[in-house]
Amino acid sequence: MTSGIIHQGCRYYTALVTFERTEQETEYLPEEAHGAIGYFAIASTYIKSAIKTMRKGLGHEGLRLVEVDEISEFEFPNLPELNDEHLAQNVESWEPDKFWTWGTLHTYLGEGEA
Repeated sequence: MTSGIIHQGCRYYTALVTFERTEQETEYLPEEAHGAIGYFAIASTYIKSAIKTMRKGLGHEGLRLVEVDEISEFEFPNLPELNDEHLAQNVESWEPDKFWTWGTLHTYLGEGEA
């Protein structure tokens, strides 16, 4: 398990993030999915910067940030209870050069279909 602060000068946040595909190819969504929602952990200096980090990071993956909800700060590595084992595992193995990591993603089809 990673211990202590691994991103110098950063605070740690969790957020429920909704995103969707763009015209750019992406490996993170199956062909039939229009978008997804899931919890993310973000290392950033403050909340507004965390959202900017998410927007930029998702953009590099061919995805567009739609909404950020349920933002809360946490003391690394003590992730709050979110019932997301995948996120917990990713936080445990978080690499210092990565400023966000995601948990279990729940995809949705176009026009809000599940």
